Amino acid sequence: MKEWIGLKTSAIVLCCHFIVGCATTVSPTPGSEKIKILGAPNKRCKNLGEINTNDVAKESFDSAATLHDMNITLLKNKSLALGANVVVLTNHVSSQEKKSFQMGKIGNKDIKVNTHSMVGMAYYCPSTR
Repeated sequence: MKEWIGLKTSAIVLCCHFIVGCATTVSPTPGSEKIKILGAPNKRCKNLGEINTNDVAKESFDSAATLHDMNITLLKNKSLALGANVVVLTNHVSSQEKKSFQMGKIGNKDIKVNTHSMVGMAYYCPSTR
């Protein structure tokens, strides 16, 4: 009985550590709320370079909506750092899959894991009205 309780406790601690370890938050940089997400830049916009969300957790137990919001915030933060005021998304990948984890005597446990990433181009546009 003690062995079962110890194994169960270890499995719970491992799961909590894994879930917390994958959870990430991204805080907006002051001023990033002014960055606009557009479908295409106008002719007067200057391309400042590609930005991506490779440094935010791609796999997470967070909801797809939460990951989407974190990715948008990160793109806005990065574009602001380049001096941009517009982001044009060029690639957006979102999926959900089941992953199976071995939980000792408990057996396999299927958990849904969300994957999310974005790539965009940062622009400075004289007028974004």
